[in-house]
Amino acid sequence: MKRLILALAVTTATLVVSPMAQAAVIAPGGVQAAPDTQALLAGTLVASGFQNVVSSNVNAQIRYGVYRETSTGNLVFLYQIATNSLDPITRLTGFNFDAYTTDVFNTTSVVGGPFTAGTVVYNVANRTASGGTVGFDYGPTVGGAGVAPGQTSTIMAIRTNAPSFSIGGNIGVTDGTTFNITGFTPTPEPATAVLFGGCFIGLGAFRAWRRRQDTSASS
Repeated sequence: MKRLILALAVTTATLVVSPMAQAAVIAPGGVQAAPDTQALLAGTLVASGFQNVVSSNVNAQIRYGVYRETSTGNLVFLYQIATNSLDPITRLTGFNFDAYTTDVFNTTSVVGGPFTAGTVVYNVANRTASGGTVGFDYGPTVGGAGVAPGQTSTIMAIRTNAPSFSIGGNIGVTDGTTFNITGFTPTPEPATAVLFGGCFIGLGAFRAWRRRQDTSASS
């Protein structure tokens, strides 16, 4: 079952916290060898949702959202795992970050939406050489036990310089087998701007065509 809660024009949750320094940016091919923990800057959760992943050994809820920090305008992509699986969840990955900076950290900030307080922190974060994929490892391959049955992770955060986002990005969840679900993805410009831009281009072309028709009819 999938639940998606959007609030693109209406504020869903506003968080007020003290400004804090940014976490270390992970460059393409880079690794964050230990988790960085910090609070989010003051801002608003602008979109959120969750999806249940169920199979013979997996029964987990994957929560995701987009948070906009007021002072910078940065979009922060948020993820959280809550599981009753037989197998622990050992990795979560977010995709389509290749065109953006990725400032990766763990946060205990309360943002609302589907997110709740969690206790399990990732061990290692990394980014592929292409820059497109950012992963959070929970073990056991890196020394941890994963997000075990009955546990909830803290909120994983990827702060970006993306100006907008859309629905359609993939989120990967691994327990030995990787499951892909649909979440949010960073985009270079607002979808509404593209839509209206296309409308204006189409209207201009139509008017030019009408003028040519009128000129032909009068000659």
